[in-house]
Amino acid sequence: MVVYFSVRNTAHIVRQKLVPVTCEKCGCKYYYELTRIGAGETEAAYGILDFSHATAEQQAETDAWNQLANDAELVSCPNCRWINENLVRRYRISRTGGWSSLASLVSYVGAGWHRLAALSLPG
Repeated sequence: MVVYFSVRNTAHIVRQKLVPVTCEKCGCKYYYELTRIGAGETEAAYGILDFSHATAEQQAETDAWNQLANDAELVSCPNCRWINENLVRRYRISRTGGWSSLASLVSYVGAGWHRLAALSLPG
């Protein structure tokens, strides 16, 4: 009989940064605070070489900074209430994980194949 056990370590870390924005409409410069929670998880078989907690913390740190680098919030201009297109695009990507781009690509390819098939049919 084989007995297996492991030690699982998880880590969560909160990071934040100040994001500068210049309004596309009125030119107003403003800032907002972006906060993200990074998560990391590792496992040590039989508890051997249990430095996996430090690795989980490193993964959480990397995850948080990656989110801060790529994500955005929909913060409107304090003067004219405009939301920049760049913020909207980055917000959508952060929420959908890029699936909207993949869906667009699939629909374009499907439409192309449909049109090609319609042209090649006799009659």
